[in-house]
Amino acid sequence: MSTRSLITSGGLGTMGFALPAAIGAKVACRAKEVWAIAGRGGFQMTSPELATIVQEKLDINIAHHQQWLPGHDPPVARDVLTKRI
Repeated sequence: MSTRSLITSGGLGTMGFALPAAIGAKVACRAKEVWAIAGRGGFQMTSPELATIVQEKLDINIAHHQQWLPGHDPPVARDVLTKRI
């Protein structure tokens, strides 16, 4: 995997793809920094995978933000809440 690589579901609306994909990327390239960017629903679908991340001692950054609501400013990168496990 090269620097600044992106793994995506290809825009097919695959909710819950981010966290398992991040786990696979980190196992494949342990020396690389890995980020999982997930919405509320996708994160809830795969939250049990947090146990896998801890068990395997994977250093994965997880970014999550509230979904955009009409009448509010859309989220931007600086508004992303990150939690390092």
